[in-house]
Amino acid sequence: MRRGIVLLLLSLILVACVPCPPCPEYPPTATPVVPTPLAWDVKLDARLDALNVSIDWTGKETQRYWPIAVWMTYDGNWGDVPDWAKPYLTNFPEAGGDHNVFGRCLDQYGNALDKTFLLTWPDGAAGRTPEDSGWANAPIYGGAYYPDAGEVGAYTWEALNGLPVTGIGMPYARHTSYFIVWQEQPGYAGISNVDMDAAR
Repeated sequence: MRRGIVLLLLSLILVACVPCPPCPEYPPTATPVVPTPLAWDVKLDARLDALNVSIDWTGKETQRYWPIAVWMTYDGNWGDVPDWAKPYLTNFPEAGGDHNVFGRCLDQYGNALDKTFLLTWPDGAAGRTPEDSGWANAPIYGGAYYPDAGEVGAYTWEALNGLPVTGIGMPYARHTSYFIVWQEQPGYAGISNVDMDAAR
């Protein structure tokens, strides 16, 4: 019996002293980088980039309304606007304004909201609410700015609690109007006004 225990202990010691074969090396598993999608695709008039007009995405996580469509006209002419923007012309008699900003705000289901919009510039600001068409609008003035020299327009247009569109103005002194549609982010659905006020 004693001899059996001694032999068992010796065999365990010998097994423990034998080196194990090396473990196979596997490459580390890469953590996939998943881009954070926007709540929706934003439709942008391709001409805006050359005019240094852009959406200011700063603080997007806290803003209730995001732009979903941004386009422009020269001299009130809708002939060269993107095809996706033309359906917005329905029941929109003010659409021919030639030096204006226009804003429309929708809830997450696409219903027009009676929102306040704010136009700001370096030494002033003006608030607007929608007309019967559902669009708010304000005139823009001022001299020329030259985008090809890196200049940006002096105006910013936003729906309250929405992401602003910046760099608006009259490039090369040409009469230009800008149209922006904002929509409520889906994440805000079902949140009461009291909760929203506390979150602001």
